[in-house]
Amino acid sequence: MNRPWLKWYPGDWRRDPALQSCSIAARGLWHEILMIAHDCTPYGFLKIGDKSPDNPSIARMTGCDEAQVARLLDELHSAGVFSRDEHGTIYSRRMVSDEKNRVRGVENGVKGGNPALRDKGVVIPPPDTRARASDSEIRVRSQSQKSESSSPSEREIEPVADAPAPLPKKPRSIPSTDHHQTIARWCDAYRDSQGESYDVQVKDAAAVKAMLKKHTPDEILAQADKLLFCESAFHAEHRTLSWLSAKWNEIGQLARANSLRLEGSGSKVVREAARMEASGARPLALDFLEENHNQKQITGRAS
Repeated sequence: MNRPWLKWYPGDWRRDPALQSCSIAARGLWHEILMIAHDCTPYGFLKIGDKSPDNPSIARMTGCDEAQVARLLDELHSAGVFSRDEHGTIYSRRMVSDEKNRVRGVENGVKGGNPALRDKGVVIPPPDTRARASDSEIRVRSQSQKSESSSPSEREIEPVADAPAPLPKKPRSIPSTDHHQTIARWCDAYRDSQGESYDVQVKDAAAVKAMLKKHTPDEILAQADKLLFCESAFHAEHRTLSWLSAKWNEIGQLARANSLRLEGSGSKVVREAARMEASGARPLALDFLEENHNQKQITGRAS
């Protein structure tokens, strides 16, 4: 046997009650015997050529004295750690079993794989076929679907059908609560006014709930129309539900000023700015008007 490695399961070694009942010296001797049996034929049998080594030979191979080997072997045998064949040869039951499983696996591989799967018609393409085509491009038919004229070694492949298109997602229904419905109506108005969808923000829900404590949904939407009406004078961050809630009392004044701006009446605009300033809305009103009119005219007459 010419294998530089062997299967070793430390957990199995530690959990073997028969082995763990032996002394550390006996377990050490058994470990040495296993290492020797790994290179013997048959695999797992303690044989040197065609002969089973006697105690003096085992002592020389393991570095122990003859009396110690005799005593430790008796301890291991009494615990049932190893077995002997009809010729008295020591062997490891686990190593013999592992070798039988290894040989069986090699034989099954040569014949096409696990017989339990072969009998069910499961066929795996040979390695060279798998290397040429990816899993997404081939499907292997079962052995039972092959024609009678096909040889057992043939493998049939065919293109995989395209996956069906995913079903369209159903639109989410909007809850019937006032603040959900108000936000939905605001989104519709925003889309009609701006030509794009509104990106609902986390703080919008709190802003709408606060407004609903003092105003009806229709009143909120009417005020929103005024804000969107004069949207051209402000940046996008001002066209939000939270800004509408914060500037509720000034939205009407801004809408009035925007109407005068669109009418082109300079004197009315100036008077409106002065009225806004008198009502305490000067910063917001002037920001609005100064962005749409001559700044010198506004500041000169309304400041």
